[in-house]
Amino acid sequence: MKRLNRVWAVSWLTFREGLRHRVLIGVGIAAAGFLAVSVPVSGFFLREIGKVQADWCLSVVTAGGLLVPFFLGIQLLARDFERRTAFALLSRAVSRTDFILGKFGGLVLLAAAVMSLLAAAAAGALLGGRAIYGRLYYQSLSWAAFFQATGAAFLEVVLLDAMVVFWSTVSTSSFVALLFSLSTYVVGQTVEDVLRFIAAKVPGVEISPVVEVTVRVVKYLVPDLAAFDLKLQASHGMVTPAADLLLLVLNALCYGTVFLCGAILVFRRKDLA
Repeated sequence: MKRLNRVWAVSWLTFREGLRHRVLIGVGIAAAGFLAVSVPVSGFFLREIGKVQADWCLSVVTAGGLLVPFFLGIQLLARDFERRTAFALLSRAVSRTDFILGKFGGLVLLAAAVMSLLAAAAAGALLGGRAIYGRLYYQSLSWAAFFQATGAAFLEVVLLDAMVVFWSTVSTSSFVALLFSLSTYVVGQTVEDVLRFIAAKVPGVEISPVVEVTVRVVKYLVPDLAAFDLKLQASHGMVTPAADLLLLVLNALCYGTVFLCGAILVFRRKDLA
């Protein structure tokens, strides 16, 4: 119970510190603008109005969530070490494990707050579009599919939070942490496409066996982040089966646990002097 209290204290401190960051204000203003623009812009797509607006709104929600790990997360962790905030916390009976878990928890709280507000605003934009253009153009809109896509995007951000905590702990600078985090994100988004391209055996394209083996190994080392993208299904009103959603949850849980355990092991041995 005491450990939970310490972890919660660090999480809440991180959450409050993140709320004071100016990036969130910019995210809110930009997101509000994009969501407001989604109504008139989708009108240019004739019979695809509802699908285009749903995809647009979900993209805004996802983009807003991604800013938490890649910008807020790395900056907050780097600031803790640069301003010696980590030393102050670790000197108050907060273990290094509690510190890592607390930082991760704070980033998850920030992501939940940001994405909840954006999802609510996106739902409002969709309702506004339906009121303006009529229900005929929004027949394919499924709120179940919409919130499934939002939940899957949140799971992806939670996984990325764990990944950012790991790379921030391993690296010595915020730039290196950002570089590794973005590289892992890009690989996770594209590894399945690369594997499909290799399996297609395109005539005239020769792929080295070493490259093929490397890509197959990377597939298991890096999470398949593209699997969390359900925007296409949601924009067409396709509800994802519960079994597939469970696999996404297990995927995020397993890889997130590995990243956090790695961060804890590295941080325990890290020289903070």
